[in-house]
Amino acid sequence: MGIAIPPTFSNGEGTTLGSLLRLIPLDQRLEWSEDLAQLERWKAGGFIGQSMDYPALFWPAFVECGDCVFLAARSPGSYELPQWLNREGGNRRAVESELNGIYMGDLFTGYPAEPTRDQVIWLARLLQKMWGWKLRQEFPQRRVLVAFDEGAADVLRSYIMFFQAPAT
Repeated sequence: MGIAIPPTFSNGEGTTLGSLLRLIPLDQRLEWSEDLAQLERWKAGGFIGQSMDYPALFWPAFVECGDCVFLAARSPGSYELPQWLNREGGNRRAVESELNGIYMGDLFTGYPAEPTRDQVIWLARLLQKMWGWKLRQEFPQRRVLVAFDEGAADVLRSYIMFFQAPAT
C-alpha cells in the first residue's frame, strides 16, 4: 500500500516531496508530479535505500591490511589485525574468511517470500564472478578465491566469502 499523493500540489512546503518540487520550474511541475509521487512511494517502501546498498554489495571496495585482503567496510585495521590473527592461531585464511563472509539470508531481507534455492545460488554465482573479477584487477599479485558452498543443505543460511589461497 503506497502513500496517497494528490496529482497536483500546492506549494509542498515541509515535505520531502515538496523539497523535490521546489527544484522543478512551476510550468513543469504537473508533468513531473506522477514521477515524483512514484519516487516518494519507492522511498517509503525502502527501495531507494536498498538500491543505494547495491553498489556496496556487487562492486565493494577492497583493502589490503597487513598481508590480508578485506572488504573495506570490514577491515580490522592494522591495530586490530594482530588480535584477529592471534585468535585464529596465525591462520590468515581463517581471518579473511570470517571478516569477508556475507550471510546470504541478509541479502534477501525484506524479500516478500523466502527465496528458492536456485535464486540464492544464482545470486551467489553472480557475486562470485563480480568479486572475483574485481579482486583479480585490484590485486593481480594475490590469488584470492571467492567461495560459496552450493551443496550446503540450506544455502540461504550459508555464507559467501573470499580469502587468499596458499602460495603454490
